[in-house]
Amino acid sequence: SYNKLTSLPPGLGQLPISILNVSHNKISSLSTELSMLQALQDLDLSYNALSSLPDVTVELKRLREINVRHNSLTQLPTELGLLRLTKLDISFNQISYLPPSLCRIATLDVLIVFNNPLVSPPSKVRT
Repeated sequence: SYNKLTSLPPGLGQLPISILNVSHNKISSLSTELSMLQALQDLDLSYNALSSLPDVTVELKRLREINVRHNSLTQLPTELGLLRLTKLDISFNQISYLPPSLCRIATLDVLIVFNNPLVSPPSKVRT
């Protein structure tokens, strides 16, 4: 983190890492390199310039925590609901709608959504 990165470094997908912290950078988009990190469990992309999350994130079957707070996200991929996340922090973005699939993640213990212009809460939240 704090490296002024504008993209993920080439060759990153070849590393057997379980935690990736690239917070506090200038990353505006994610390459397909991310989908190669099959051991990844914790992804911190907070304080960047992301306007969207690519669908490749759903290929990361071991991913448990995603932090994308303080970006410019306007929506989330519906496919996020296919992951077995335990924590998702999407606070301080521009998200107005949560996909229903997100609310069906049985393993999701922590969902942080404050400071988003949510139009309405999801129709059904797991209790």
